[in-house]
Amino acid sequence: SFDVSATDTQPTGLAINPTGTRLFFVGGSTDRVYQIDLGTPWLSGTGVISGTFYTLFNQSIGTGIAFKPDGLQLFTTGSNTQGIRSATLPGAWDLAGASEDGVILDVSTDGFSDTQGIAIKPDGTRLFIVDAATDWVVQYDFVTPWLLTSAVYDNSTFLNINPQDTIPTDIDMKPDGLKLYAVGVSSNSGYQYSLPAV
Repeated sequence: SFDVSATDTQPTGLAINPTGTRLFFVGGSTDRVYQIDLGTPWLSGTGVISGTFYTLFNQSIGTGIAFKPDGLQLFTTGSNTQGIRSATLPGAWDLAGASEDGVILDVSTDGFSDTQGIAIKPDGTRLFIVDAATDWVVQYDFVTPWLLTSAVYDNSTFLNINPQDTIPTDIDMKPDGLKLYAVGVSSNSGYQYSLPAV
């Protein structure tokens, strides 16, 4: 385990680079994304907070993060600001010098008021969001891969996490895009869902 309470008392979204040498989390009390260097890959107990962080832009109570597979783009959301934003990283999997892209996907216009975790299909063509107010995982299709301004809400497709959990907090995806994983605090459990190959 690795204690981050001295840095943020409300850690939420989590991500890790493909080699297991760097872990990222979003702090809900500081509204920052932090990076932790792991001395031994995949072993959290060897982690050291690097001192490098990214401050969320116009987002409060940070909840979810996701990265582009090459580590050069970061996506964030916050439960008090119902939008998904992106930032560009000058170095792969390194928050140093990360800059806000200046675009937002406002999901409140589609009826979602408590966005938590986010996940993106590895080819960048589909974004998934879990909303704690509805207990739904919903999807947005990217007309242009990885470009938030091209996202279109698919209101014909959603996954209802309730009754498995009534306060879902995060989601993640298998690299092949065929499995979705969700966790929640009302059940203190994780769940796996199969997705169609489309």
